[in-house]
Amino acid sequence: GEATCLQHLGALQSYLGNTQASVKCWLDSLNVRRELGHTKGLKQCLEQLCLMYSRLEDYARVSDFVAQLLDIARQQGDAEGEAHALILSAKCQHNLGGAHRAIQTLQSCLKLCKEHSKTEQLLVRQAECHITL
Repeated sequence: GEATCLQHLGALQSYLGNTQASVKCWLDSLNVRRELGHTKGLKQCLEQLCLMYSRLEDYARVSDFVAQLLDIARQQGDAEGEAHALILSAKCQHNLGGAHRAIQTLQSCLKLCKEHSKTEQLLVRQAECHITL
């Protein structure tokens, strides 16, 4: 539907280097996904917006979207999604000058990964934490 078309348009704009236009498409898709209650698509939009705002070095906005990702993951009991959000949060904290807080967030992520190391993806997230530390 409309949200999917907006996501494709956002991806195309990003590919063409039109970051601001891409952000608008992803924000519009996010709003449609929220209205529909489509959590999977919502998470994808939030992840892309984190990427776009990181490119723009607007880490305050990244932090807002990461917080939303983290809430969704925790509500769903999605350990991999939570680990991913924690890693994004740590990178954002680091870029905002909070190195100590970033280390604490990565340590929380490592603990989460060890507690839920059932999937290969969580092992990858665990490795990401070690690389980022």
